[in-house]
Amino acid sequence: MDLITIYNRGAPLIISDQFEKVAAVKITRERNCFDSLSFTIYPDNPGYDELAPFSTTIEVVNAETGAVEFEGRVISPVPSVDADGTVGKAVVCESVMGYLCDSRQPYTAERLWKGDTGRTGLQEFVDYLLANHNAHVSAEKRVYRGLVDMVTWKTTENVTKGTNFETTWNCLKTKIIDVFGGEMRVRRGEDGRLYLDYRQKLGQVRQTPIRIGLNMGSGSRKVNLDGLVTRLYPRGAKLKATETDEHGNEREVETEERLSIAAANAGVPYIDDADGIREYGIIEGVADWDDVTEPLNLKTKAENWLDENKRLPVSTTLTAYDLSLIGEDFESFSLLDWYHCYNPYLGLDENLEVVKQVLDLTERHKSTLTFGETTTLQTVKISTLAGLAGEVEVVKSQSKTTIVNLKNSITYTMAAIEVAEDRIVSTVGEQIVETSERIDGEIEVVRSAVSTLEQTAEEIRASVSLLDEEQQVMQAELDIMPGQIVSTVTTAYEAYVDGEIKTVSTAISEVRQTAAGIESTVKSIQANYANCTTAGSTVAKIVSAPDFTLYKGATISVKFSYANTADSPTLNVNGTGAKPIYVGNTRMTKDLSWKAQDVVSFVYDGTSWRLADCGSRSSIKQLSDSITLKVSKGDVSSQISVESGAIAIESNRFSWSSTYSSMTRAGVLTAQSAKLSGTFECGSASNLLKVQGGSVLGYENGANLGKIDFSAHMNDLSAGKVVAGLQITGNQCIRVTTPLLSVAASSSESTISTHCITGDRKVVISIRESGDYIEWTTGTVRFVNGLCTSFTQPS
Repeated sequence: MDLITIYNRGAPLIISDQFEKVAAVKITRERNCFDSLSFTIYPDNPGYDELAPFSTTIEVVNAETGAVEFEGRVISPVPSVDADGTVGKAVVCESVMGYLCDSRQPYTAERLWKGDTGRTGLQEFVDYLLANHNAHVSAEKRVYRGLVDMVTWKTTENVTKGTNFETTWNCLKTKIIDVFGGEMRVRRGEDGRLYLDYRQKLGQVRQTPIRIGLNMGSGSRKVNLDGLVTRLYPRGAKLKATETDEHGNEREVETEERLSIAAANAGVPYIDDADGIREYGIIEGVADWDDVTEPLNLKTKAENWLDENKRLPVSTTLTAYDLSLIGEDFESFSLLDWYHCYNPYLGLDENLEVVKQVLDLTERHKSTLTFGETTTLQTVKISTLAGLAGEVEVVKSQSKTTIVNLKNSITYTMAAIEVAEDRIVSTVGEQIVETSERIDGEIEVVRSAVSTLEQTAEEIRASVSLLDEEQQVMQAELDIMPGQIVSTVTTAYEAYVDGEIKTVSTAISEVRQTAAGIESTVKSIQANYANCTTAGSTVAKIVSAPDFTLYKGATISVKFSYANTADSPTLNVNGTGAKPIYVGNTRMTKDLSWKAQDVVSFVYDGTSWRLADCGSRSSIKQLSDSITLKVSKGDVSSQISVESGAIAIESNRFSWSSTYSSMTRAGVLTAQSAKLSGTFECGSASNLLKVQGGSVLGYENGANLGKIDFSAHMNDLSAGKVVAGLQITGNQCIRVTTPLLSVAASSSESTISTHCITGDRKVVISIRESGDYIEWTTGTVRFVNGLCTSFTQPS
């Protein structure tokens, strides 16, 4: 049992224990990601109306061990109504690591962090990020440096980093984890504070093995040759150049040439994988880092990339069983811990790390693990040995285990019959009944495992063939097995062996028949495929599938001859009744449906058919609170996120083309008209033009030199009023450069004005009376386009 408690302003409220319950509780843990918690809560729970996004904190404690399984905050309590009318809230929470998204790092120019006494450069940079974070968040969200001893590749003691208003988590992820690798987490210390750890490996090698014949189910390995590179040309940010326009003004522009590592690599612009070249020859590749401006930093990233990508990726897929869930003396699986995996048939004999873990607290046997190292991830399904379900290989393993156990019972039984064939009586002992019940249980386990098979048709056919061969081998072993008594037959059974052995024989025969019937059961599952020729406009779609049985969890794939054009269609399989079809929690409509010749998969939930797949549809149709589409290649990615009221696009290059507007990948925007608000900037730091608040402002190297606006006011004496108009303000000077200049005393733009003079003119500067004469003094005034540019007084 798990105890789930929420806190609002420090006040605790238990929402799940032996009295209160929530449903579908899952904890997802993944390497270098936030832990997440999801569950469904119903109106009769006291916490139903107490879940506030980002302010309500939550804690999950294992009541049996006292361990804290999850600690974090509520992110989104979303109200919903199920198809059967049940009202509830789907709640998603994130761990305390998510607090690092609440702060942003101020702009800091890229520089070398060398560390100081007792600190490496990496530790200094981490301290800087966490100090900025802690200064802007409340006390409960503050995070401090814990175990940070990651070796930062070639720059062992120093790192070159800068920040530019990214979130603290984004800085840690993109500037540290993505560059140097390793593993990072946030944990609660014994002193109650949160600490950030960053090491090469945070987990430890566990003693619990995963071996064939012990707790390993199915497995496969595949080598992927795509993306093999033995010589890498790393490229950094685009280089800038200075160009001069037609007016003689210089400006800085971005070129297509990129930064190389030649300056930090003895003049060589590439790095090699020597082992790979010896094995495969020279296979050249390119990787770009748009934000890297230093050759040494670029070389470090390139060496990191080549080290991670130079080995051929091997995909290892396993299924394993957590024996601790059924009381066996084994440790339970933990995220980031390493387990030795052995299967000689796969060439597998190495330690693999748990990189993802999904804990299903409602049905713990359905919890899942993902194993991986540096290549493709490997999904591992946990299940108790008492409820094996999944792939055909699991059924084969269960069948084999059941038959091996029963072989011993048969051997003993046959030996006992030889000894006591003249003494068989009809008394049925209590232990025989118990044995029969145990065998019945094993039969049900096999049946349960078979009923949950969800493999593709080709995999099932291949597995059935292998299963048939192994059953024949098992049958042969049963026939030739030497008589020996083993521990699987209890002492009590031996004491009552002269009871009605016919009962035991009958039960054993039933198990044999059940094992032999697995193939036919699998074939019935294969048969859950049908064609539908119902007209597209008809609401009631009818199909016929041989050997199909309707039950909760039943699946069927249907190929539709016609596209659906009816709203709220239904599906009737083998006359089991017209059941409504849902896409997510919404009844299917003609706009959210299949096309002609689509093969569509459905799952029956007990009342309705749920759309599981839509085959060959080329469009993306999703009903959800948010949709995220991300495409990545190497370190370059583009992402589109859609949620209620917002669409976010993140990409290095973004373009569009429409009837009235367009933008090229280089950022050239063309539109028929535009209405902008806020601030518009054009130019560079050395020569910047800014439109802001109705004014045009000019800057040179950050200093404001003047502005143009419409705030001028003056007295018109002839009209006797104050008039408003254009104002040009120069903080230092105003210069007009033009061959001709004129001024029109009119508000009409069509008025023809007269060009003002350019030249010297004599002007009277003083007049005086001298007896019978009048004397005056003149000076020389220089005019350019009617404006006085100089004045020369007489000597």
